[in-house]
Amino acid sequence: MQAIEKFPLSCVRLLPGPFWHAQQKDMEATRLNLAMPAPKEFSLNVRHPAWIPAGKLTVRINGEPQAVSSLPGTYLLIRRLWQDGDEVEVGLPMRMQVEFLPGHSAWAAFVYWPIVLAAKAGESDMPDLRAGEASNTQMAKGPLYSRASAPVVLSWAGESPEDLPKPIPGRPLTFRLEGLGSPEESMRSLVLQPFHTIHDARYIIYWRVAVPGDYDAIFAALKEEEDAAMHLDAHTLDAIQLGEQQPEADHNFLRDGADFSFDGHTWRRVADWMAFDLRDPAGAATRLRISYAGTEIAGSFDVFIDGLEILTVPEGSPAKTGPHIADYPLPNMAPPDAGALRKFRIDTHNGTCTDAMYEIRLMK
Repeated sequence: MQAIEKFPLSCVRLLPGPFWHAQQKDMEATRLNLAMPAPKEFSLNVRHPAWIPAGKLTVRINGEPQAVSSLPGTYLLIRRLWQDGDEVEVGLPMRMQVEFLPGHSAWAAFVYWPIVLAAKAGESDMPDLRAGEASNTQMAKGPLYSRASAPVVLSWAGESPEDLPKPIPGRPLTFRLEGLGSPEESMRSLVLQPFHTIHDARYIIYWRVAVPGDYDAIFAALKEEEDAAMHLDAHTLDAIQLGEQQPEADHNFLRDGADFSFDGHTWRRVADWMAFDLRDPAGAATRLRISYAGTEIAGSFDVFIDGLEILTVPEGSPAKTGPHIADYPLPNMAPPDAGALRKFRIDTHNGTCTDAMYEIRLMK
């Protein structure tokens, strides 16, 4: 039995048989040419990609259409006596689809399966574009642009967003966004193209999707949300998003008995201890803010900073269900001895388990 998993341009010797096949790929088809010293019967499994709906995958052998009964994410089995020079052509029809972020989000990306599309959004204000060797240099240092000024994709009644981008003649895999959203002048200048072809530029992958009558309200809500976020950022010294690999690595996260999960947001719940570093170069921290999931479990725990027990959070505190935030005052502390980092540790009491925590933020 042989299987075709990928569809690149290739020339591969299939063992244990003394024959070769070459895949010649164009935009929406792969042709498999067999070169064999003698006829041989075997089964060929062709992967049916999950992004191709049932009934849309096509297969021809030596130009003759074949019956295809496979389902997305499975394999089409072809068993026959294969001859030297046989050709198998697999049709891989591409289609536009809108992929929303998890958690019932209103933000979505356009995917011309299997290719993620994005739009260039300018090349200004991009200092320090190249990442350095340290883990904290992987983010560009340019100023953030407001989401409230970003274009909004508008979907009309009876019309799906994926039906709206229009192919640009003579430019494969590019699509016009004109007439797709608001503000119209921004949409007129933007072109969807494969994300992997965008370099050294700002870009948009995820778009806010709405119906036309909601645009003004969405704009106002985004502006209010961003103003609140900017105010929070101005009063934040450092923060760690728990359960996320890169933020935890950047903050030297360690733990024992601190599990994590995902319910639209990542979180950690501590049954023993966890430790991490947060920046406080001038010793300006005045409070510790913890964002909780608000589960039924909320065991007590101690918070240590630079080896000193700073506060105790009693069992069941804060007594709230559902996502919420709690601020804990901190005593005056001298700047940390070891550079700009303070070492935090959370220890639970008698094996109890804390509430699930989304984020811990050190504030001034």
